[in-house]
Amino acid sequence: MVKKLTQKLTNVKESDIYDYYIGKINYYDLSLRYGVSKDTMRKYFKAHGLLTHTEYQHSLTDHKFFEVYTSDVAYILGLYTADGWIESNRFTIGLNSVDEEILYRIGYKMSKSYSIYHKKSRINNAGIKTGEITVLGIWSKPICITLERINCGKGKTKLEKYFFKNIPNKFKWDFIRGYFDGDGSIYLYGSIVNSKGKRNNGYKYNNYCFSITSKTFQILSDIKDFLYMENIKSSIIDDGRHNYRLQVTSKKNIKVIFNKLYPAELYLKRKYIKFQNIMEIPC
Repeated sequence: MVKKLTQKLTNVKESDIYDYYIGKINYYDLSLRYGVSKDTMRKYFKAHGLLTHTEYQHSLTDHKFFEVYTSDVAYILGLYTADGWIESNRFTIGLNSVDEEILYRIGYKMSKSYSIYHKKSRINNAGIKTGEITVLGIWSKPICITLERINCGKGKTKLEKYFFKNIPNKFKWDFIRGYFDGDGSIYLYGSIVNSKGKRNNGYKYNNYCFSITSKTFQILSDIKDFLYMENIKSSIIDDGRHNYRLQVTSKKNIKVIFNKLYPAELYLKRKYIKFQNIMEIPC
């Protein structure tokens, strides 16, 4: 029966099948082009071992991406921890649109069928106007299940405190770089002092600060312990509203952090340039 029905479709063009795969036309449109029913088109696909649109899109994603740690996996996990979320079965990261280039790079590494969309600026619940947001989305139930398994899935703010210690030490700096790109900052603040530490003699002394903020104390505590193992002293500040900030204020230690984070394949260029420029400013 399949043979008889599919004889009408011996001249189906590869370009038409590709249009169907990428979503330019649907199954119904493809059937109309060749004057056959959807059922006949389905049987043609089955007889020729062709994937359906859903199967094709599924095949373009690395659904086991987070199952084995690599530098890329750790970095993306760090950025996702800061600025990502799970929506239905979609892995999502949202960044200010000025930084959207990194989302295209991440999307390509994880899936050839990733989506990018933009959210216009708005007034948030705190009455602050936000900038335009660019959002990366990848539909994958297996990816979402893996993130749930490592305690970084839905409601990750409550769960993520457990997983940093399980990241292999050689990839922890990649995770920190991703976390820093999402919820970290590097900046200078100045004091007017003299050689004896007294203020107001007209000499500006530059103070350096590397910091990462989080609502989860434990993940910052685990990072603090890791930094201590790397001979880097840090502290955690509680603002009294369940917001925590890990910070390093020694320029010597901050320089060590800079050299641990870079060079790298994945990083936010804007923060790298700022970090590099600050490292060149004398105390």
